[in-house]
Amino acid sequence: MIEKVVKILVEGQGGEIIGNKKDWKPYDLKFRLSDGKEYWLEIKSILNQNNSNNNSIAALRERTTSQGKEFRLCVYYHTNAVLQKDEHILVGQKFWSFVGGDINTESTVFQLIKGISEDFSFLDLVQERTKVLLQEYTEKSNSNIKV
Repeated sequence: MIEKVVKILVEGQGGEIIGNKKDWKPYDLKFRLSDGKEYWLEIKSILNQNNSNNNSIAALRERTTSQGKEFRLCVYYHTNAVLQKDEHILVGQKFWSFVGGDINTESTVFQLIKGISEDFSFLDLVQERTKVLLQEYTEKSNSNIKV
C-alpha cells in the first residue's frame, strides 16, 4: 500500500514513474523528479536492520550509484534513533516531504489513513469474506454433483 501511495504522491508533484513493479526489482520503486534525477528507492517501516539487510541495502546503493542513479533508503515511520547524516537515508517527515513535494505531506497522508481506518471494521470484513467464500464453495459443490 505504501508503494502505491508514494507513486500517487510522486506523480502528483510532476514526477514520472519509471517502468512498473517488475522493472524495479530488487528496488521498491523507481521514478524521475522534475530535478531530472532518477531515484531508486528501498522503502522500509523501520530503520534498524539486521546485518544481512544492511549488507543488502549497501549493495543496492552501490548498484544504483554505479548506474548514475540516486539511491534513497526510505523509512516511512518517524524514529528517534540517531541517524547518520547520509543524504540517502530519509526518515519520517523527510521521506514524505521528498515523495510528496511538500513539508506537510506526512501529516496529510496519516490523517487520510486515520480517517479510513475509523470507518474500517475487521469484523465486517471477515463476515463479508466468509459469505463470499461460502457462496463460492456452495456453487462449486453443486456443480460437481452429477444428476
